[in-house]
Amino acid sequence: MTRIPDGTAAAHDRSVDVSIIVPCYNRGDTLREAVESAVTQRGASVEVFVVDDGSGRRTRAVIDSISHERVRVLRQANAGPSAARNAGIRSARGRYVLPLDADDTLSAGIAKLGAEVLDAQPNVGIVAGATRVMGKPEVIPCAFDGMQSMLPKNSILNTAMFRREDWETVGGYPESLRMGEDWAFWMRVLSLGREVVVRPEVFFDYRSSPQQATHSPNPVRVVEAQNLILREHTELYRQNFDLLVDQLTTTRSALAAYRRAYRGTDRAKAAIKTLLRLS
Repeated sequence: MTRIPDGTAAAHDRSVDVSIIVPCYNRGDTLREAVESAVTQRGASVEVFVVDDGSGRRTRAVIDSISHERVRVLRQANAGPSAARNAGIRSARGRYVLPLDADDTLSAGIAKLGAEVLDAQPNVGIVAGATRVMGKPEVIPCAFDGMQSMLPKNSILNTAMFRREDWETVGGYPESLRMGEDWAFWMRVLSLGREVVVRPEVFFDYRSSPQQATHSPNPVRVVEAQNLILREHTELYRQNFDLLVDQLTTTRSALAAYRRAYRGTDRAKAAIKTLLRLS
């Protein structure tokens, strides 16, 4: 394992095919399994970056205990998943990048499969596949079905392979976002005119837990991502105005239903506040 000083940029190394980037914030309980699934990839030259995003003592100890020639470690103050991925990619040497969350695991042979697709098809910018929830047999196919499937919500999960050069061209992941950053990044890559190859193979196993941001999404952060994407791709949404209207009306209906459901609670809170002021 090699530790790399913060802010170090790497030159491209033709001997490295794929850089697997593993941001980690207090996931020492699952990190070893994620890293093991990355370093055991065969058929492609792989390097693995673990980016410690300001983790606590226990997770730092786990990171310190990982010893493998393919693994490199970066440390930074907590700045969120976008900043952690960008830091890892900035120091990476591979032509292609494959993000992996610290609580997920890659399927065998995925680095090789993705690199072969990108090698053979220079017009392709993203290679995505199916996923599977840990402990469950069902395979969940990638939901991408053309650009229109990306406009209302993200249809490409985070663990998909892309070109390092495209990351550089679009400016990386938006570091202002703490949620939906992968959606925003994929939209940036697609805006280059890149195509997406969707494979039927399971790319990774997904661990569902209450600790994940996607388990109980913060609605404010979701809207922040939606607003950023809308601002960056205004013309695209203008060309698909009907879809945008459908999304807006659905959101307004959901908000109205929420307000109606909690109207009684709000009235009770107001009554309690009045009683407290009178007492």
